[in-house]
Amino acid sequence: VGEIEVICQQFQKGFVEWLGFDVVLTYPSPEQVSNKQLKNLINAAENEDVGIIISNNPSGTSVGKGVASETGIEHVILSNFPGSREGEDTYCEMIKNNAERLFSAKKAYEYS
Repeated sequence: VGEIEVICQQFQKGFVEWLGFDVVLTYPSPEQVSNKQLKNLINAAENEDVGIIISNNPSGTSVGKGVASETGIEHVILSNFPGSREGEDTYCEMIKNNAERLFSAKKAYEYS
């Protein structure tokens, strides 16, 4: 997995690295991201061969969505609270679904 570089919302960094992805840049919650930071995220996504943009659902997804829209890179939205999505009532279900989302995006990146 380490060959896939990702940009990740800071609250998901530990989990994403634990799964083996290479986090090249993180960003805070959307309300804390300046226009300059957003431009830097877009530039990094284009210049670092980033394969996935990762957002944290409870923190807001607008930054990840914007970077993905500008660059055409796959956007994945993860949860970090059980019960916040259907089918994720337990911590284990949430972790499993988050991992499945990331590995599906990895496959899409590899076949693009």
